[in-house]
Amino acid sequence: MANHENEIAGLPHEVLPSDLDAMSLCSVCAKHLSLKQFVLDEGATGYECGICHRRDQIATPPAEHGRLSSLVRALVRYFFDEWSYNPHWGGELEPASLLCKENEIVEHATAPGFPRSAETSEGFLIELFHPPYPDYDKGIAVYAGHDDHGRLPPLDALSTSRSPWYAKIERRLATENYFEVENEFEKYLAKLGSDIEASLQAGTKLFRARIGVAQRFIREVGGWTADTVFQPFIGSAIGAPPPAKATAGRLNRDGIAFLYLATDEATAASEIRPHPGHHISIGAFRAVRDIRLADFGKIDIAKFSSSDERLDIFHLGLTISREISLPITPEDRHKYTVTQLLADIIRRQGYDGIRFPSSVAPGSNLCIFQPALFASEPSSGKVLYVEGLTYEMQELVHLIEPTDDDVALPSP
Repeated sequence: MANHENEIAGLPHEVLPSDLDAMSLCSVCAKHLSLKQFVLDEGATGYECGICHRRDQIATPPAEHGRLSSLVRALVRYFFDEWSYNPHWGGELEPASLLCKENEIVEHATAPGFPRSAETSEGFLIELFHPPYPDYDKGIAVYAGHDDHGRLPPLDALSTSRSPWYAKIERRLATENYFEVENEFEKYLAKLGSDIEASLQAGTKLFRARIGVAQRFIREVGGWTADTVFQPFIGSAIGAPPPAKATAGRLNRDGIAFLYLATDEATAASEIRPHPGHHISIGAFRAVRDIRLADFGKIDIAKFSSSDERLDIFHLGLTISREISLPITPEDRHKYTVTQLLADIIRRQGYDGIRFPSSVAPGSNLCIFQPALFASEPSSGKVLYVEGLTYEMQELVHLIEPTDDDVALPSP
């Protein structure tokens, strides 16, 4: 990002960061869990919070202002697109203005004993974003800036955008064989290091679902027909298919048998996308030994907030976690080529499987590379009946035709 702007748009001289003493952030005013944990880990009482101005709470030492600033910037980059705070794209005057109203990063509203206000915290919040353009390997920029060809497109929120590294691998796989791409992908993954490592203890119980039942019975009591009784699929009938019958999935190629499991019955059932009226067999499986997992959803943004270079690594892990979780329609199954290559690399690195969040239920899913690492528990089998499905929707701000006040954003 060369030839950056050197000014903060709309920042009056009387509140320039150079005129301010470094302040702290207290654990009560820190809202995001990673930010709150950072304050608790690094802080102590006696420092003045720049938002509520109290000194009796645990707060970050002024000496940690640089790390605090980088973490807050990283969280702004996570939650907000640049166009929401850069006036050149129709946003507010500066990123600090986002934190003076409802947000996921710091507390903004008054509370008993905490007289917060935009006016009293403005100087501290502005200081967190100065300078706006640190070096790529030394800090986090909140503006895209310029290059030799002019203004760069606005930065997209990490939470809703795809990692450029991930997108590059996907583009290459569209025209190259996977073994021509895997070395580059493996180098990217190596940057995440041990931060993706997770484990399950031997004996952990997980679940798998299959639409349908093995058999139905009529139970007679005293010569009278009482109930219809359902026998679930159990054992190999609900476990991983044999390789000859294994079709390509999120993480496995055709002819490769992986075992997909879920942390709870509801998630297992939701993942097979049943319709109302379906009967679902639920099977339980237990780990026969300790399981080493790769979990891209567990990475903490605080560990990657020291620079744009580190934040790009976090963005890759975040994208991988989201892409594995996304439901794919049959016509888009080619998108599994990246996640299937990911599984190849992770398996070669000695992991037993990958854990990823469910996109349709609160629980998590696991892909186990060796099905024999989990033993079926036939006695735990059961049958569920799908009575109905619900969908949660939110209407977004929309338009039929753009006006002069609507600035078109670059295509994603």
